[in-house]
Amino acid sequence: MGINPTTGVIAGTINSGAAAAGPFTSTIGATDGSYSAFRTVAWGISAPGLGFPSASALYIAALDFNPDKLDDNTVKETPNGVIITIKLKLPGGAAPAPIAKLHVTVSEQVKVGNELLGPAKVEAKLTIDKDFVKDIPTLASMYDKVDRFNFYQYGVVKSGFTTVFNKNGKTLGPAFIDPPSGGVYIKSGADKKLMLAQWADDLPWYFDEKKPPEDAKNYDPNLFSISNQLTNDKTTLSYVDTPNLGPGQANEAVFYTWVVGVDKNGKLVNWLPGFSWNWTSDANNETNIKFLGALKPLTGDQLTQGYTNALTNFGK
Repeated sequence: MGINPTTGVIAGTINSGAAAAGPFTSTIGATDGSYSAFRTVAWGISAPGLGFPSASALYIAALDFNPDKLDDNTVKETPNGVIITIKLKLPGGAAPAPIAKLHVTVSEQVKVGNELLGPAKVEAKLTIDKDFVKDIPTLASMYDKVDRFNFYQYGVVKSGFTTVFNKNGKTLGPAFIDPPSGGVYIKSGADKKLMLAQWADDLPWYFDEKKPPEDAKNYDPNLFSISNQLTNDKTTLSYVDTPNLGPGQANEAVFYTWVVGVDKNGKLVNWLPGFSWNWTSDANNETNIKFLGALKPLTGDQLTQGYTNALTNFGK
């Protein structure tokens, strides 16, 4: 999907605190009182089909970035990404204040001669404006019922993605939650035995909210645990994705990633802006990431177009 971010703004006021019996929306986001986020880890891999065969086209069309409808979050295009200024109307303030920025960048793979030193990656940093906010936890508290932030990612497969599986041995669908509940599996040996390749918790978030078991497979808490994504001074929340499915097959997918606010129980209560990007890899595991554009916070209408069905099937 081609998205052309331009300078503009997106509606943003503090959540009014309506009961979580929605879906219901505030101008900065939406909540339906249930888990409503997808996630990804460094693999860029995903869960099985989401149970809405026609939803991907319907859903993506609803997410096209429309600068004509922006009015409170300034979007500035950069050579390799975007900077989104998040504004909120603070108590007693006459105009929305620039409380934080979401800075997104993509980087090419690192290769010396024929040696691949590192895959292509996409990074995002949510950083507070110290003139208005003390730190990221304080920023979270400014949204009604939000306890902390995480990231939410939705993917659409364009080709490949048939070499990884969920815990039930199901291959990836055309639209997916990333990664599957419980982790990512591969099939190994002559008997194609299902084996855990990388552990993940059972919540639909980019970063793990739960602690892994002691024998968790290929697990680095510095990469995958939400508790390790804040800087020491707590002024920046970081996101990095370096999709890597290995050699042998060409793959392509488009990812849609948002910052989300969750409550103390890990349930979604607020949407913040996000971004989209296209990832490809060839049979030699050469990877490439192309930044596509900024994404507005989702609304209740967009939740009912796909996320409810997707979440119903999460982990199955």
